[in-house]
Amino acid sequence: MTVDRNDENAGSAEDAEPTEAASVPDSGEEGGTPGEPDTDRAATEPEAADGGPDDVTEIDQSDEQAPGAEGDGESDEVSDAEDPHAPEPAATGPVNSTARRRRRMNRVRAAAGAALSLVAAAAVVGATSVEWPTFGGESASIVVSPNAAPAVASCNGPLLAVGRDATAADEIAVAQQVGATVGTSGEGEPTVEDLAADGVSGDADAQRYELEPTGGEAESLSVATSTEIRADDMSGFMAASCRTAAMESWIVGGSTAVGDTDVLLIANPGGVNATVQLTVFGTQGEAQPAGEPIAIPAMSQVVLPLAGIAGGEEGPVVRVTAEGAPVRAALQSTRVSTLDPVGVDAQDAVTAGESQVFPGVAIAEDAVDADETPASVRLLAREDGEATVTITAQGESRPSSTLSLEVQADVPVQAALDDLEPGRYTVTVSGDVGPLVSAVWQTTGPNGDEDFAWQTPSPAVSDPVTVAVPDGPLARAYLVGDADEATTVTIVGGEVDEEIRLAAGDSAYVTLDADEAYTLASDGGPVHAVVAYRDGGSLAALPVWPDPAAMDDVTVFP
Repeated sequence: MTVDRNDENAGSAEDAEPTEAASVPDSGEEGGTPGEPDTDRAATEPEAADGGPDDVTEIDQSDEQAPGAEGDGESDEVSDAEDPHAPEPAATGPVNSTARRRRRMNRVRAAAGAALSLVAAAAVVGATSVEWPTFGGESASIVVSPNAAPAVASCNGPLLAVGRDATAADEIAVAQQVGATVGTSGEGEPTVEDLAADGVSGDADAQRYELEPTGGEAESLSVATSTEIRADDMSGFMAASCRTAAMESWIVGGSTAVGDTDVLLIANPGGVNATVQLTVFGTQGEAQPAGEPIAIPAMSQVVLPLAGIAGGEEGPVVRVTAEGAPVRAALQSTRVSTLDPVGVDAQDAVTAGESQVFPGVAIAEDAVDADETPASVRLLAREDGEATVTITAQGESRPSSTLSLEVQADVPVQAALDDLEPGRYTVTVSGDVGPLVSAVWQTTGPNGDEDFAWQTPSPAVSDPVTVAVPDGPLARAYLVGDADEATTVTIVGGEVDEEIRLAAGDSAYVTLDADEAYTLASDGGPVHAVVAYRDGGSLAALPVWPDPAAMDDVTVFP
């Protein structure tokens, strides 16, 4: 708050005998502020709400004189010759008389200026002995609610295969189509458009869903797809959520090892062309594949084999950076052990965070009995330091196991989750390495129809969100409460109407009907949630994300 303190002093000197030969300029009114602020007090002024000093009045310390007030203040008895500023005497009387009158008026103005200076000095003395009031307060602001925008979700498209035709080893072809489940929070129906996938054999177009606001209010949109394949060269269950596009995405998963085949999907669901720069992080740190940035035309999807991007990296992490328009990145994977297919998977991109939570991670009994690694964590940090992997059994609040990993900046680390009893666990990855990205790999183990899944982190969800659960075997929602605050979670949809009370850090699960849409809400602290499938040789995990249609209010400062 700015306070103006203006002490106006008016003064004038009028000529009692004006003449036509010469006129005296009007002195007008003169205003000045008495003195300057106490510098010691200014240094200890309380700070304003924005962290800086309170607004203070700027004080003008200039002492102005009326025009022409240049006299020396001596008596009128001083002769013309003694005045250095007096004009030379003229031969005529009237002009000489006018000059004397000017000198008298100059001396009167000088005396008045001196008097005002004494008053100003007295005001300064008084100001230093009296405590001045202070003023402060928060800056003015208004809260604005943005206009509701359409909700947009971009899907991966069908299950793809590389080199399925022995006569065309590099060909990417459609292996099987997917089914979609759509959920909305209102009565609106989304529109569906295709995202063209050039260079892929078969009907490989992905889909883009868009739901317009209703009555000026945004509606929640959730879409998810799934498929199951049992063939000689591919076998497993795949489920994927349809997500929004982003300017930066991270793929934490995949491998170029023998038997693993992965394809990177980059979709541009907008109306503006985009270019993408890929950065691969591997055993030698950060590297960029050869070639120019990749063009992603509007309303299209580009499919790239991971082996052509990540070289010989068996445990890479890929960053996707977009320019021009946001893109949606995902990974599809298939795996063969010897000659037997052992799973298919679709994996979402992740965002970096200080701590990442994975509810409902499966430790399969068949994998443990076969002495195989049932699960592992892959992570990447941008700084050197130590990362911690905390593992907590389902329904427990105390950790079952903790791993400490030395992390080198820009080099992925993968750690096996061994020595755990079969069951479901919450895995938390954190550390002193700044924002990191991570994912958890799981397997059903050798049980005839084997499968695997890469699970990405589940962000904290506070507001109600619509969750589409695609068709699949034994779908469950696994929930983990906030570490510091209890909460009550409700899940409503289909034949399910459940209320679950979670203590701080506690976990639980709810069995769901597949091919249905649900509303998940938390009354209290935030919750981390995942929809997981596990039945025999089928395994998949779909993290629940906050509603992308929900827009926070914006505070505007003038």
